[in-house]
Amino acid sequence: MDDIRVDQALAEVTSALHQHHDVTGFLADLIEVCQRALAVDATGIMVLSRSGRLQLLAASTHRSTELELYQSQIDEGPCVDAAADDVSVILAEEAALRERWPRFGPAMVEAGFRSVHSMPLRWEGAPLGAMALFRHRAVALDGREDQAARAFADVVVHAVMDDELPGSSATQDRIDAALAGRVLIEQAKGVMARHRGVGMGDAYDLLIERATASGRTLTEAAAELVAQAQRGELDPA
Repeated sequence: MDDIRVDQALAEVTSALHQHHDVTGFLADLIEVCQRALAVDATGIMVLSRSGRLQLLAASTHRSTELELYQSQIDEGPCVDAAADDVSVILAEEAALRERWPRFGPAMVEAGFRSVHSMPLRWEGAPLGAMALFRHRAVALDGREDQAARAFADVVVHAVMDDELPGSSATQDRIDAALAGRVLIEQAKGVMARHRGVGMGDAYDLLIERATASGRTLTEAAAELVAQAQRGELDPA
């Protein structure tokens, strides 16, 4: 791991944290920076909803999105364990993956991943969820990479809880607001996929390009696209 590269990446996202007004868009950028710095292939962030179950907040690829949603559905996997036990979960062998998670392990291998590093997200000592880093290779993060991953996870927490008001209800309100942004992004991805005739992964890239070109946040661009689709105003692909 290049320590200078990681330090620069953390400085980049920390600086952006103080300027962001769009949690969903900020997390999308953070995931991209984190993956480059730590040489991982996919990332997923899950948070605890009011029901007490983990819900997908952000993911870097369509495959990691499906994996995280599957975790939530079956209540089994690295984020589930990291959040419940408040410890990092590190596995880098196919046999170990299948043994620990009889349902999630095979799904993860089928998706092309051979190692995972998941760490809990905490706010004022209470669990908020977990962040998972996936690699195609069966190579675990080393000690320095683990420290860097924890630093990225701390930035995730501060992004979600920014401007949080005292009281547990306010904490959940911030989580709900972040989750609402993720749902909007998924709706916009579906609109883009149908409009352009592309897969969901490519649809997400096109949505980011649309936001960048228009100077809008990712959430604003998603809201505009969904509204245009509802009004039948989308131009032909």
